[in-house]
Amino acid sequence: MLNKVDTTADLSPVLASKPVEAKRMREWLDRKIAASKKGLVSEIVSLTPVLAQLLLDRNPLNRPLSKNNKISLEQDIAADRFQFNGESIKVSNNGILCDGQHRCNAVVVTGKPIKTVITFGMSDESRFTIDTGKQKTAGDFLKMKGRSYYKELASAVSFILRYQARHSFSDGGSNGPKLTKTQIVGGADELPGIDDSIAATVPAAAHLFGHAICAACHYIFKRKAGVAAADEFFELLFSGEGLSRGSPILYCRNKLSTTLRGQRAQTRGEMIFRCWNSWRNNESISLIRLTGSLPKVEK
Repeated sequence: MLNKVDTTADLSPVLASKPVEAKRMREWLDRKIAASKKGLVSEIVSLTPVLAQLLLDRNPLNRPLSKNNKISLEQDIAADRFQFNGESIKVSNNGILCDGQHRCNAVVVTGKPIKTVITFGMSDESRFTIDTGKQKTAGDFLKMKGRSYYKELASAVSFILRYQARHSFSDGGSNGPKLTKTQIVGGADELPGIDDSIAATVPAAAHLFGHAICAACHYIFKRKAGVAAADEFFELLFSGEGLSRGSPILYCRNKLSTTLRGQRAQTRGEMIFRCWNSWRNNESISLIRLTGSLPKVEK
């Protein structure tokens, strides 16, 4: 017996605003569910807000929406970054939505359709076997694209994108917008020379300075003052050769290896920024006070 929903009244604004499409899509769903009792049925469709809402109405006792996943999908769909990858939305042979509630919810929230596969016909119990493996990270996707130091690259790109958006390396806090995996992977392809900055700062890992944050700073500095200056700064930071008392780079090196070791990226990044500025201005320093904000980068 099909798990039909009550068609006498559409309480959802999405369904109430488009009754003709809602009726047509509800009938289409019933036909597919009936056919799936004889075997699996798959079809590539345009998941419209109406169809997404009808599927959500067939979603009893599912897990709560993940806030991060929800926001990421909404951001990607709203910005037209969502890509068709063949991953299906799954509906059981009894009409239960087994997998896909986050995608359906994001389509309803954004009001924008996406191309997807819907597969009908698995058992209701199949819900308990979905998403039991480890989710891929942005770094995993970069590794699949053949990029070197993929974990550090993903982190460095995240820092740079945050810096470009709000002049900070922090993620904006619990209520701030977070970068999606699609944004990070796309950023790695769109930031010119980011792989060179990753390669130029490999020694940062050995010194425990933080490879990703050093690579992000290198990228930002070279875009401001050129590759030669950025390379020189970090080569001296890593080697310590010829640095004398009062040198901003020596000060930075000492701080990163002692009191700032393990501190947040924003804190270490601010120290690197301020020491870079002092070095570029030929200043001799004995103390740098951190404020929690990144200063303007000097040429």
